[in-house]
Amino acid sequence: MPRPPHSTVRNRLLRAMAPEDFARLQPHLDPLSLQLREVVIAPDAPVEELFFLESGMVSVSTAHDERRTEVGLIGNEGLVGAVPVALDCLTTPQVYFVQLAGEGWSIGRGALCAAFDESPALRRLILRYVHTLIVQITQTAHAHASLSLESRLARWLLMCHDRDGGRRARPHARLPVDDAGGAAGGGDAGDPEPGRGRPDPGQAPADRGVRPRQADGADERQLRNARRRVCPPHRGRLMRRYFFHLRHGPGPDGLARDPEGDALPDPDAARAHALAVARDLIARTQLHAIRDWFACAFEVTDENGAPVMTVPFSDTVTEDGA
Repeated sequence: MPRPPHSTVRNRLLRAMAPEDFARLQPHLDPLSLQLREVVIAPDAPVEELFFLESGMVSVSTAHDERRTEVGLIGNEGLVGAVPVALDCLTTPQVYFVQLAGEGWSIGRGALCAAFDESPALRRLILRYVHTLIVQITQTAHAHASLSLESRLARWLLMCHDRDGGRRARPHARLPVDDAGGAAGGGDAGDPEPGRGRPDPGQAPADRGVRPRQADGADERQLRNARRRVCPPHRGRLMRRYFFHLRHGPGPDGLARDPEGDALPDPDAARAHALAVARDLIARTQLHAIRDWFACAFEVTDENGAPVMTVPFSDTVTEDGA
């Protein structure tokens, strides 16, 4: 089976390697196709295979409870499985699953570790990438704890641009934003499908990570303008937590779940908050990834997951009397 020439690979980590280091890996690179929700590394299972993505994205998510949260996102900038293997760990407690279908190259753990032993420069390169991914994880933790719903959504969309080079963020592309578990909101994702003989760990969501470098400039400015809280705090009132799940299309692939929610005093305040966020997104954010904001809606639930209301984005017009 033909191996990729160094000059044609799109994976940025492979391209950053010295020619002699790429030559060490080249005979061991096998082409693969990644299917949506396919589990490529299962939690607590031996990590025997790693993946250099050429296109698509893989989510790194917690796998220890029913409300899984994404902590990392890997695209053509990195290596899926780098953290446990480069740090000489046999397993990982996290689940790695495909959030956006694509293609790439697989390599066995033994072949990569043998190349590490032969080339300190290659080991340093992969460890620098591991450090970058850890930085992304800390940024994701900050987003989960501190950012508003519109900020998490903006961050996740920018991550999609960056990790897939903006090639898939078009109207016809199906971005599975129901998996946007930290930035846009997505505690429970759809069921990942087990792949390559690995056990199915159950449901898992997805998230975002570091500052984008390849997003369209106008899109990036508009998304960053959406990163602000649009409702003032409600002091001196008993607060409840409401979760604002973004419905952007039909079926499970058309729902971006909010894992954090916002503390508000009552359903009226929750509706006002949803409308304020919707107005801000409509007015300030124009993206190819979502064709028509007015076709979207917030499906609001309470702390127990019970439905509270649905707030169509079109209500931002009717309630203004326009």
